[in-house]
Amino acid sequence: MKKLMAIALALVMMLAVMVPAFAATGSWMNPNPAYDGSDPSIDPEIPAANGSKTDIITSTDKADGTEGAWYVVTIPASQTIYWGEESTEILYEIKSQLGPKTGVHVTVADEDGAYEMTDKVNTDLAPLPYTLAGQTDVTTQNPVMPNGQYAVQVQVDAADWEAAVVSEYTDTLLFTAEVI
Repeated sequence: MKKLMAIALALVMMLAVMVPAFAATGSWMNPNPAYDGSDPSIDPEIPAANGSKTDIITSTDKADGTEGAWYVVTIPASQTIYWGEESTEILYEIKSQLGPKTGVHVTVADEDGAYEMTDKVNTDLAPLPYTLAGQTDVTTQNPVMPNGQYAVQVQVDAADWEAAVVSEYTDTLLFTAEVI
């Protein structure tokens, strides 16, 4: 008898501490009064005229927690300028998927600001001056750019080519990109 009483008391205590949990879901209290059972695609538990709503909201983050907005500026690692060429084109590409009213701003300039190519082996040679033309300061107008191609020209005057000793001259262009 003591065992039976202990089991009954344990059941009563378990039932007393149980708490029903209700999630915020789209459920309805009234069954569909218009349902006559003839259409199996109609759920008899969903009201015909009244319903419940679920808001769907996109996140600006990806499922892995990284930011959804991105941009890529693709530039060549090096560009050959053939001897005597007065204009050499360098192509670069901008791809982006950003938020509203934003774009990518890219500038192209000589890294040290001198706009001179120098011979790294024969440092006593005079530098070969050049200028940049074309799309050296670009701001994309659309936040979504699947493939924007742009061009910068490295220009060396004919007189500067004629005055230069034939050698391998080099310089570094700096591409700077930012979201604006």
